[in-house]
Amino acid sequence: FSSFFFNDTATTEIYTLSLHDALPISDLDVYRWKKATGGKAGPDAVSPEQVRSVADQVINLLSTTVSASEEIFWPFLLETVLSPHYNGAFAVVCKTIAVVVRRRRERALPLAIHFDAPGSRIPKPQALLARFLVLLNVPFGRNHLGVSLLNAMEEVGEVLHPALGQYWAQELPAMRERLEHASRSWSAEDWEHHVVELFGGSVRAVGDNDWVKLVGDYLSAHLQDNALYINDPPLRAIIQKFIGVLLQQGMSREFVRYKLDAMLDSVNLKSSVEIAGCAAAYGLTSSKHIDTVLEKLSDIVTAEIQARPVKRSGGFFASISSTLTGAGGGAGASAGAGGARGG
Repeated sequence: FSSFFFNDTATTEIYTLSLHDALPISDLDVYRWKKATGGKAGPDAVSPEQVRSVADQVINLLSTTVSASEEIFWPFLLETVLSPHYNGAFAVVCKTIAVVVRRRRERALPLAIHFDAPGSRIPKPQALLARFLVLLNVPFGRNHLGVSLLNAMEEVGEVLHPALGQYWAQELPAMRERLEHASRSWSAEDWEHHVVELFGGSVRAVGDNDWVKLVGDYLSAHLQDNALYINDPPLRAIIQKFIGVLLQQGMSREFVRYKLDAMLDSVNLKSSVEIAGCAAAYGLTSSKHIDTVLEKLSDIVTAEIQARPVKRSGGFFASISSTLTGAGGGAGASAGAGGARGG
């Protein structure tokens, strides 16, 4: 994370401790502390959960009351978005991004980012889009993740791509309304459907195949990055569905086949959720590239029959066959078992 400092040493130290050390404290850290102490530490002990809560408040206070924080947080806070270190603090990160960008816009300060500047550690806009949309499938994560994430997306959309700014300004308020007034009748499957639709609408709004292909590349990379979505089959499944939606956007046969191969190589064949997600992605892709999908399935069957030393498909072929025959090749966005979680 880039190094910048406030005018006084005390504020700088508080900022550094809060952002780098306390904010990333995970739920697993909290659980381990409670297990080790039995939840009955000494009267002067401070739990990780308390430290994390204070850090949340400090970052919020700095971003809303200290003018110098704008130069600290923007755009450098975006460096934390793809860091597994901040998975548990993503809602706070998003809330801070939204506040800082809104304040800069109100003061007519520049927001543009030179993503390709030498030495820049700011993730590319396609990587940020991929990360935002994937985590939107955990709307009730800690600190109201979904609402905070939607607020951040609405503020930074135009920074990622002008078309995203316009499209998200139209679509995100209604999704935020759904979260703020969620009831007992809430449907995770329905929410996932809306998120997948939002992803599809986003790539169509951009309308630039070269730009969109990079989104696909980052989604594939995120599947390979075990630390980013470790032990999280539902989110890995939604990534696969996103790739299926992306492959519907008039991509070349070579690119489609490459992505189908990459998905199969990355799927955990011991996870029924991931298998269902991959099958749904193949089904989505088949709506535009049925010949390429059938060719890939033929390769899988041939490899099974000949017992080649390749990754065996297990229940995958049965899942994809069911998806294709049951949905006529146009698998629904919510197909599969990988529904969005409730936090």
